[in-house]
Amino acid sequence: IDTYSVISFDIFDTALLRTVLQPGDIFLITGQRAADLLEDVSPERFRALRAEADQRSRPRRANGSRHESTLAEIYDQLAELAALAPDVARQVMAVEMAVEVEYTQPNPEVLAVYKECLARGQRVIFMSDMYLPASALVNMLHDSGYTGYEQVFVSCEFGETKRSGRLYPLVLATIGVSADQVIHIGD
Repeated sequence: IDTYSVISFDIFDTALLRTVLQPGDIFLITGQRAADLLEDVSPERFRALRAEADQRSRPRRANGSRHESTLAEIYDQLAELAALAPDVARQVMAVEMAVEVEYTQPNPEVLAVYKECLARGQRVIFMSDMYLPASALVNMLHDSGYTGYEQVFVSCEFGETKRSGRLYPLVLATIGVSADQVIHIGD
């Protein structure tokens, strides 16, 4: 990777690791922690509703692709599905964000590579298909020892995903380089 001027790291399952077996376990824990707000919704039911809200918040485009939703858009759908008042939905959303932080840790192998890239003077960015806002990811990265990078690009804030391939050209245009100058590490 030392031949590239820009190193792009994925965030989840690359730079940061969740300490749960499945990503959906975050929703189960959120349901447990927010039980007093959710009243008759069990943690298991909350996990299912949260997954359904995610899917409903991402309408299909004419070409069949889906855009990444923001956490707020997901919780708007969740409020409808679970018959939650908007203020209650926002409180549960805050619980989910706290759970995400609590159950995330740095990947030591990637952190070491990251630090080597910075030491070589390479430009470093982060890119993720994710519903959490960039501000939350910046805090999580910082708390995990990732400092000194250039920028965080999150699909939900661009309306395009890595998965579709449409986020990459937007990132390249933003940082002002051609694709042959960048390597992406992660999925």
